[in-house]
Formats: sequence, structure tokens, C-alpha cells
Amino acid sequence: MTPTQRPRGYSRSLLILGLSALLLLFMGGMALADPTVTITKPEAKSVLSGAVRVLGVATDANGLSYAILSVDAAGVGVTNTQPLRFEFDTRAFPDGAHLLKVEIFDDGGKLASSPVVKVYFRNAAPPATVPNLIADKPAGAMPAADPAGANTPAATASEPAVTPTTADVDLVIVPMPAAAPEARPVRVLMDGKAVVFTPEPYMRNGHTMVALRGLIAQAGTEKLRWDNSAKQATATVGNALYLFTPDQRLVLRNGEALTLAQPLTLADGRLFIPATAWRDLFDGGVVYNPATKEVLLRTTDRTLARLAK
Repeated sequence: MTPTQRPRGYSRSLLILGLSALLLLFMGGMALADPTVTITKPEAKSVLSGAVRVLGVATDANGLSYAILSVDAAGVGVTNTQPLRFEFDTRAFPDGAHLLKVEIFDDGGKLASSPVVKVYFRNAAPPATVPNLIADKPAGAMPAADPAGANTPAATASEPAVTPTTADVDLVIVPMPAAAPEARPVRVLMDGKAVVFTPEPYMRNGHTMVALRGLIAQAGTEKLRWDNSAKQATATVGNALYLFTPDQRLVLRNGEALTLAQPLTLADGRLFIPATAWRDLFDGGVVYNPATKEVLLRTTDRTLARLAK
């Protein structure tokens, strides 16, 4: 073989190497692709009642870790199977328009959010009535006399006076009051362990409100200070300074504006904040179970990094 001759199969080897390189590049691009998620059911503007099911599809080359369904930014369900499937009770929320969204996390820590789907909850039934209920008047009772006589036609020989009967009495419609909802306290669990908040949590517009001082304590500090002149509260958590203002949905973290699901509420000298602030302020996980009225807070790796000093 002369120096200019190529080994047999040289061209085919180059072709195989080139195809292998392209395949590696393609697979590498797949691994780096951002995850996506879409809600497939219900459709936008659907009217939902009672217990409902929400379906979705997620694509993630790195493998799905878990997905969270939120109603108006409040987590109501979590799953780690495909296709995505959630179930929740719309009766835990007031009737009217609500926003559904699904967020997914993969093994690489990536996050994707579905487009928001606007739906309507309708559970309240119209007041029940008792028809044909006759007013309690003696049979043959005469109506009150008309002093002026303007509305009482005179009896004539051909038209004798008619004595009213109970059939002529106006019907009385009696509304039946709706049954009062069952009063059950809201429980909060942090990484599976019950957390006691003082005062106790309560529901507001479908969101669980907890004492701000108690939530800050879960972040590892109780250094919550109230400035009575400015009517604001501050707290240092990790390396971040937080600024809280009553009746506002915005919280400042080192000057960065973060939006809460519900405004902060000042009641009886205590500040209350939506439990979803654990996610919005400290990158934790939040899931609400309406069947048991439990709020499940979870500490994530991002939470630990956020709280580290």
C-alpha cells in the first residue's frame, strides 16, 4: 500500500463518526431543552362545580420530578406521574372566576409554568322555596275595609257580592336558609410535621392566612420588627431584608418587589400573610388539601439556599 492509499472502509468510518457526532449533539440539545407544561382539561371559560379533575401534559427531557396545580396561586394538588392528573373540590373556593395554573419541576431543578386557564366555579344553589303556602287566615275572612270605597265595586241585583275565600289570599313564599358550612380549623404541616400558629390560621378568599411571625419563625428567625410610625414590619432572613406593609400584596426583599396571592392583613395587632408566601418569599413548596383542610409546606433545596446566611 502506497502512502497515498486509504484503508478499505475509510469513507464509511468517517460517515459513521459524523452521524454519531450529530446524534450526540441532538441528544445533548434534548437534555438542555426547557421543560414545558400545558393544561388540557378543563378548557378556558368552563363552569365547574363540586369535585373536578384537571388534566395536563408535561414534556421534560431530564425527567419529571413533580407538578403542582394552583388555583389563584394557591396549590391544591401535586403529582409526579404522566399524563398529569389532579383532583380538587371547587367548593373550597368562592363562586366566580378563578385562574388555574400548573408548575413542574424536573430532576435538574428546572421550572416551567403552564399558560393560565380562566374558569368559573359555581356551587351555590338558589334559595329553596315552599310554593302554595297559604297565609294563616280564617276561612272566609274578609279583607280590611276600604274607607273610601273607591276600590270596592257596589253590589247590584244582577251581580251579588262575592265573599272571598282562602283561594283569594296572597301566597306567602318562605325562603329556606342554606345550611351553614362545617367549621373546621385549618392545619399547617411543615415537611410532614404539624405547626402551631398563634393566632390560628383562617381562610380568606380561598387562601389560608397565617400569622406572619409564625411563618418567619419557620424560616429560622423570630426577628420581626414593627415600625409603628411607618406602619411597616421588617425581618432579616438569611442574607435578605424583608419589608412588609399591611393591606399590600407587594413585599420587598432587598428592594426586589415580590407579589403575594393575598394582601397582608393587620387584625388585633397581628399581621397575617397567605401561606403561599412560603413559596413566594422563600422558594418553598406549598400544597393545599381542601378535603382535610391541610396546608402542606415543604422545604426545598432552593429554600435552604435562600435561608442560608
